[in-house]
Parts: sequence; C-alpha cells; structure tokens
Amino acid sequence: MRGIAATLLLLCSDVARRTAAVSLQPPTVAAQAHAAALLRTAPVPEPFVTEEKNVWAPVVEHQLDVIASTHGLEQVALPKHIASNFSPEFRTEVRSLCFSGAGFRKVRMTCLDGTPGLQVFNSVWYPEETRDAPILGIDLLRFGPKNFLVVSDLQPIDKSEAYLQRYTRGAAAIRQRYPVLCGERSQRYYEDDRFFSDEMLYGRLKDEGDVGTDVLPAFREYLDYYINAVHTAAEDDSALSKAWVLRRQADYDKWNAERDPAHALFQKYFGDEWAHEYLTSFLFDQA
Repeated sequence: MRGIAATLLLLCSDVARRTAAVSLQPPTVAAQAHAAALLRTAPVPEPFVTEEKNVWAPVVEHQLDVIASTHGLEQVALPKHIASNFSPEFRTEVRSLCFSGAGFRKVRMTCLDGTPGLQVFNSVWYPEETRDAPILGIDLLRFGPKNFLVVSDLQPIDKSEAYLQRYTRGAAAIRQRYPVLCGERSQRYYEDDRFFSDEMLYGRLKDEGDVGTDVLPAFREYLDYYINAVHTAAEDDSALSKAWVLRRQADYDKWNAERDPAHALFQKYFGDEWAHEYLTSFLFDQA
C-alpha cells in the first residue's frame, strides 16, 4: 500500500472512458475537468499503451473527485520524468500525481499500465505532522484477465489499543459489509504487521464485476471514513508531537522501501537509475 508492497500503478489513458462498462454514478462535470487538467501534467506518450478499459478507472476517478472537492488539497508539481515514463520495449507506462494540504502532508497516486493485462493503481495518504492519524494505503492490482488483488488499509503509526480504538476499529463495520474483501492476507508480505491493521480490506478476486459491486462502494466508504478521521483528529502543534509523527512516517517509508516488490518491476521496465530515483524521491522520500 503504499506503502503496501506491490506498488505498481496505473492511470487511465482516457479520462472520459474511465467509467465505461461499469454501472456506477458518473463523476461530476467539474471532477472530469479537474481530472483532465491533472492528467495533462503527464502527457500520454504515443502510441497509447493499450486501448482496453482500465478496470480500476472508477476508483481512480472517485479519488480524483474527492480530491477536487476537498478545499485546500492542492496539486504538487513533479519533475516530468517522475510524473510520466514509458517503456517502448515493454509497452508499459507509469504515471504519478501528488497533492498536499487540507490536513495531509502528502497524497500520492501512481498508476502502471502495461500489456497484457497489467493494470495497477497505488495511492498513499500521509497526514500532516500535527495529526497522529494513520497512513492510508491503497493497492489495486490486475494481472491478466482473472487475477485481481485489492488491498486498502488504515495503516497505524501506533499499535496501542487506545490508538486503534481511536482510529481504525470503527472501520471494521465497513469491512464486514463486503465479504469478498475480508480475505486472509498473504503472510509472504504481511507477516510483519507493525504498519497493518485488522481492518484491512483484502481480497483476491476472479470476477471483474466485483469492482462495481464491491470494490468501488467499499473504497468510497473507506476513504470517507479515513478523511473524516484525519479531519477530526485533535491537532498537536508541539515540537515533540510533530517530531514523533514525522519519525513514525519516516519509519513507515523505510520499512516499505526495503520491502517493496514493485521496485524490481520498475527496474525491469524503466532501468535501475530511474527506479532508484522514483523509489527514493517520490514513493518513500522520508526513508
């Protein structure tokens, strides 16, 4: 997530097509315009990687809609080579966006789109240092026509029960409403649970239709819950508290930077130098 492991990503090439073939409420005209403006910061290279519909498009678009409607959450400019990269050899494209403000130190979005059937959306929300709220991690991965992995978690920076009661336990009801996202998480990556909660949404899906019926509704509820938790968190402007929050966020970045399996894929698709810079300057810049 984003930190969670498989940090690959993907943004739909065509904003207007992102809700096609999924029975969902369409995004607002304002959100579409805002999303299109954001995407223009990372132009689509020619030729397009693929014309197939991106299965995660409704989730990406909903997050952009939420960002557009959150007063004070503004886009942060990225270097062009970080905002977008394309591998002609592997016909794989990666794009990234970053935001800050409205109670969040950093909100990053990354998308990886490749052929055949590689589609990944990853996003991580870091609260600002005056709020000790969890870090939200989102990983949505598609590998082929029938292999989908959905992971989203309110990743705690403190594992005390008092902290968990304050921030994560309330999300258990959301999780329970979506049985397909109550799967048993893999111990290959999640055996060390220092930054994971029991309220993680985790599911291995075989049916693309689950995106419309379960993944998007659950994501909407989860994101709303998280943003409300951050915005209602008591702010502590003391130097001691801010230093502690930043240290724990740095610990989170370091832990993930050392374990992120996506790094090897970035090396393969875009080369060692770019992959290292992307990992250390964008994905986990506090490591």
